[in-house]
Amino acid sequence: MASLVVITEDDAFALAIRALSCAELAVTCVHVEEAVAAVRHDQPDILAVDTDSIRDAQSLIGALSLLTQARIVALAHQAWPGSRAAGEWRMAGADAVLPSRRAAPPPPSPAPTATPMRAGSSPPPATLRRGPAHEAAP
Repeated sequence: MASLVVITEDDAFALAIRALSCAELAVTCVHVEEAVAAVRHDQPDILAVDTDSIRDAQSLIGALSLLTQARIVALAHQAWPGSRAAGEWRMAGADAVLPSRRAAPPPPSPAPTATPMRAGSSPPPATLRRGPAHEAAP
């Protein structure tokens, strides 16, 4: 049986997470004040930290990563794969980062645009391709 400890200050989120509990997964939700004691007592396989509801989540993740061998997952509002926020949570000690339930998908990247030119300036010189057709015969 796998065990999951979710650290959150959001009671509604904790209630929803508890619904995931089944015969194969034991789910426990705790507040920040109870986090260290729960990790030491329960020795969970996975720790999930709701970074949106915890003020000092970065410090908490760093401390928990030193305390346990469990996988630490940061649930963060802006933590889309490849984002700066996801990278920061990974650097804090999280093994994985997932967007939280409140997150909206990131906006699409803008299409590349041409480099604007100043008035009176000339365009960059074209590059010449040298190949067999353009080389002089000896």
